[in-house]
Amino acid sequence: MPGSRPELGQFYTKKHIADSMCRLFSLKEGASVLDPCFGKGIFIESLSELGRYNISGIEIDEASFRQFEAKNPSARVQRGNFFDIPEGTRYDGIILNPPYIRQELIDSLSGYGMTKARLQQLCAPFRIPSKANLYIYFIAFSLKLLSDGGELVVIVPDTWMKTPNGKEFLHSLEESCCIAEHIPCKGNPFDGAPIVSAAILKFIKGGKKPMQADAFTGGTSLVALSSIASIRRGITTGFNKVFINPPLTGGTHISSILSSPRAVPAYTSSEAELDRCLMIPAKAALDSETSDYLDGWAGRILKEGKPSVLAKAIKEGKEWYKVPVQKPADIVFPYIVRNRLRFILNDAKVLCRDNFYSICCKDTHPLLLFALLNNYHIYCQLEDCGKNYGNGVLKIQKYDVDALMVVAPDKLSGEDAAALKKSAKKLAESGNERQLEKISGILDKYYGNAGSKTNYISKRNERLCTE
Repeated sequence: MPGSRPELGQFYTKKHIADSMCRLFSLKEGASVLDPCFGKGIFIESLSELGRYNISGIEIDEASFRQFEAKNPSARVQRGNFFDIPEGTRYDGIILNPPYIRQELIDSLSGYGMTKARLQQLCAPFRIPSKANLYIYFIAFSLKLLSDGGELVVIVPDTWMKTPNGKEFLHSLEESCCIAEHIPCKGNPFDGAPIVSAAILKFIKGGKKPMQADAFTGGTSLVALSSIASIRRGITTGFNKVFINPPLTGGTHISSILSSPRAVPAYTSSEAELDRCLMIPAKAALDSETSDYLDGWAGRILKEGKPSVLAKAIKEGKEWYKVPVQKPADIVFPYIVRNRLRFILNDAKVLCRDNFYSICCKDTHPLLLFALLNNYHIYCQLEDCGKNYGNGVLKIQKYDVDALMVVAPDKLSGEDAAALKKSAKKLAESGNERQLEKISGILDKYYGNAGSKTNYISKRNERLCTE
């Protein structure tokens, strides 16, 4: 029945998802519906089976277009760039599985007529963040092409609305459309879209229902990491020359600290090569050696005028040498990634510097959280949300870590929770990455898909080969 709402999370085949998305339309018979990047034509097939709409399609890839055209000679399709549709063209409905191309690669599509500058211009007046991935432009341009009251049905990564970029974009839509449906679904729903957590959205142009971006969640078994753990940056000293590995013979106010991911050979802090950090809590007395050391540095900082923050504090007579003390994390994560992703179990309970994120469990056992983070489902999400800085370097923002969709601990069976902790313990003790496959396999049914290792390797290799 057109307009009927599929059950949440109950998608197991590509055809099932396509049929369910097409049934979300509540358009009148004979309405014009466009698939702007039809690929193998799965949406066109499902729409044709409904027998209600005038269907057309566009595909930029010549091989896909020729293959579909040969099998469907009567279909109203054309080869071309969706973004070349003339201004003023209108459709009653658009159905969309947009390409998943990160923002850093958009300008490399200039040969197809797609650059950030051109897409920004075409999508005005919608405000597209500069770091938006390509599918955001597809959504915005689709909404521009809809008639008043028209409907857009689209499948997208489910975490994007939680990011500052996603929220900024949603706010720019509020005056012109609404999200009438948000349906979390699981798995790898379409060829070329290797995403872990997806959502089907139905937009109505001119609708007034609130966006409610902050209320969006993952699938029925998934929650944002921030709901089960607290995440913060590690310790910032303000001037490492003073505080890291000071030439002090006494152990007063000296703490062990993890400074670099290179210092951790495997998955636990107990195997790490640690530095020494001068950590002086508030109201603490100074021994003579430490006092002389700090006085010497205070003179140098005042003379050089930098770091300016410390120079100002010294001039004002403040205790410039006090570094805020943190509670040691349960798990630490180096957010600058090169060859591999990993979350590190802080079994040594050491402090970490600010090139790590410090993750503290709320009610979850550390070993269980260690397993929920060290698996290929999570690694795929990190590859998707990370910012590519060239030479294979990936940077993960804190809000991306907050928004990671993890399996809710209370949704795990007792047997699975025990098996996850057992594999996590082996991974921590041995560093044997075969345990990652075991953990990922246990979690497959909660994410609703298998093959996460293959997806991760593909994404990682693409990053490492991209300049």
